[in-house]
Amino acid sequence: MTSRRSALIGTTILIIVVIVGGYVLIWGLSAELKTPYPVEWVETGSMEPVLQPGDLILVKGIQPNKIQLGDIIVFHQPGDYNNLIIHRVVNITNEDGQIYLTTKGDANPASISWEVNFPASDVIGMWTGFRIPYAGWVIDILKLPLFGGLTIGDTVSISLIVILLALDYVYPDQDKKKSQEEKGTEPLKKS
Repeated sequence: MTSRRSALIGTTILIIVVIVGGYVLIWGLSAELKTPYPVEWVETGSMEPVLQPGDLILVKGIQPNKIQLGDIIVFHQPGDYNNLIIHRVVNITNEDGQIYLTTKGDANPASISWEVNFPASDVIGMWTGFRIPYAGWVIDILKLPLFGGLTIGDTVSISLIVILLALDYVYPDQDKKKSQEEKGTEPLKKS
């Protein structure tokens, strides 16, 4: 096998390993941290100065009865289940055995109406204290949908593989051509 073809195959395998590895990492973190959302990113400045917009944070699952005042939690926004909120717990109440929480963003002047006395069962986890500044912006961009259910990340990966294959076809292996020239034979020409 030629060195160019080996490099092409190696690059393609590397791209596939990185993509599959990312999914395996998230699945593994999800199992280890006991939450379906082990990695989240901070979208707004409501938690400044502790968390900045674009921070990528690590989240671990927590039982509702283990939540304490001051914990930074991630929860489904009441009324908009698909929207995840990252705010600090400022009040905990227990009514008839059901735990209710009130949260507030550190930079917000007060709690927003929907984050007052919501059920603790909406909590998906608690911030572990680990964050990577700005990494959330990259993840968010790669997750943006384009068309047909593909994201920008999917499209970039597929495009890289297609480009590598096309380059190999358009620019055939130069090592093979050089080897034939050194032997004094002409490369075969396509008709």
